[in-house]
Amino acid sequence: MQEIIKKFHDRFGEQTFTADDSKLLLYLTDAENRMDKKVWGVMYEQGLLYLTAHLLFLAGFHENSPTKDSHSADPNALFVSEGVGDVSASANFSGTEKDWFKTSAFGEQYLVLESRINNYALAIGMNW
Repeated sequence: MQEIIKKFHDRFGEQTFTADDSKLLLYLTDAENRMDKKVWGVMYEQGLLYLTAHLLFLAGFHENSPTKDSHSADPNALFVSEGVGDVSASANFSGTEKDWFKTSAFGEQYLVLESRINNYALAIGMNW
């Protein structure tokens, strides 16, 4: 895992992530659990790094994160919910399941890579 942590730092070295390596490893593991090496093939590592960066961004470990310093891994941190007594209302800033990826440049790049994987699978007739 130290090799992938080094690759993360090499790729995003100019970015300001505040997570230490143990926290980075935790988010790398979370990202790994959301991806399938067989499906992603040669693009797996690149997708893993961008997904990890996006999760760290959402969790507040980036200087430009909307949840900076909250360190919540919950993508719902970008949702607003208010309540008074028995009345509550909530607003969700997304229109589709994948809109939360659009909250960071890292998530958007992950979607671009995922789209390439899906287009390739369609072109060769893969069915997973």
